[in-house]
Amino acid sequence: MLARKSLDCCEQSIRVICLDLGVECCGESLHLPRNYLSGDDENAGRKKIKININYILKHTIKYIKKKKEVGMELLIDNYRGILTSVVRKHLGVLINYEEECIDDVLLSIWDNIKSFDKNKNQFKNWICAIAKYKAIDYKRKYLAKV
Repeated sequence: MLARKSLDCCEQSIRVICLDLGVECCGESLHLPRNYLSGDDENAGRKKIKININYILKHTIKYIKKKKEVGMELLIDNYRGILTSVVRKHLGVLINYEEECIDDVLLSIWDNIKSFDKNKNQFKNWICAIAKYKAIDYKRKYLAKV
């Protein structure tokens, strides 16, 4: 796991953060990778901005569409929990295949991000649908072998 760093909370429900450091949004687990730093000195030339959930979501999608690894890191950091719970729910007793299935889900998101349309669906719902149907495919495949 990458090292993370967050700054002190501001008065509002949004933390004042730096794009080049880890992000935490009061109560929400939202992160930017720490290795996203552009220089050696963490304190040099930082721009502080206010960040919210929509900002993270927008950049996650943008980076994945550009096939940049930072997009997948954002996706994993912010959506791993929900993807795992969806896969776990649909795999049932096949817990040995959970990690493999989640890897396939992430690969499917990476390969099919161009088909995501924010006007038709929310990103969270779209990735959960991919996780659900991938888990169902795994269940069919591996239950037949048992």
